[in-house]
Amino acid sequence: MAVPEHAATTAYVAAMTTAPDATRRGHINALIAGLDADGDWTGLDWIVCLAAHDVEGGASQAGRLNMRNPAKSLAAVNSPTFSSLGVVGDGATSYLTASEAANASGNSYSQNSASMGVWCNQMSATAGNVSHAGNPNSSTRQRLSPGTTTGSHRIQDATSLTYDEGGSRVGGRILTRTGATTKILYKNGSAVASDLVTTSSVMQGEHMTVLRAGTGYCDDRLSFWFTGGGLSAAAVARVHARVATFLTAIGA
Repeated sequence: MAVPEHAATTAYVAAMTTAPDATRRGHINALIAGLDADGDWTGLDWIVCLAAHDVEGGASQAGRLNMRNPAKSLAAVNSPTFSSLGVVGDGATSYLTASEAANASGNSYSQNSASMGVWCNQMSATAGNVSHAGNPNSSTRQRLSPGTTTGSHRIQDATSLTYDEGGSRVGGRILTRTGATTKILYKNGSAVASDLVTTSSVMQGEHMTVLRAGTGYCDDRLSFWFTGGGLSAAAVARVHARVATFLTAIGA
């Protein structure tokens, strides 16, 4: 007996100008239904698969849609390039914007309970830190910026959480804050760095961005991005596993 499609899958696909084929639709449903069954769906605000099925001339409508709320969509600035594997910026001017702050009305993201995650599947030749996501404030309190050596990550404070990336920016990273003095960076589902001292600071009103954080831009290829409320270690492991399984299934 066929399992009924999750209502959120139906709404997400209905918002697409070009619907995915049945196989991809099934993978989307497995992701959404899995996140919901795990109890993690409602705590997430934005969930965007940047690896698109509807690419024309490097542009995509489906690759900018928010699974969690398909009435919301990322806007492309200066033409980042989409493909079936993800989205790439030019490292200088192009990026995506959510057109709302992380803690916009109705969102779970807050000063002391926040998370964001990015999956990168191809690193450019650029050395050093590359800004995968955050906001455009020049002193941003929100950014995921892995590096070829030491990455620099912030979530609601001005103190960068550093981690030796071992020469590669590829992988899935989730940065989460679960209290005023608790922030932890996870890579591929495992905790790799933490700060249990620095106190969170004021929420910034700038809009969330992908392929940009502060004055830095990205030319790596990104396949998936999300934001939401704070995630426990168990929740991070579940979310990473669901997203990694989905990306493998769609070939991204």
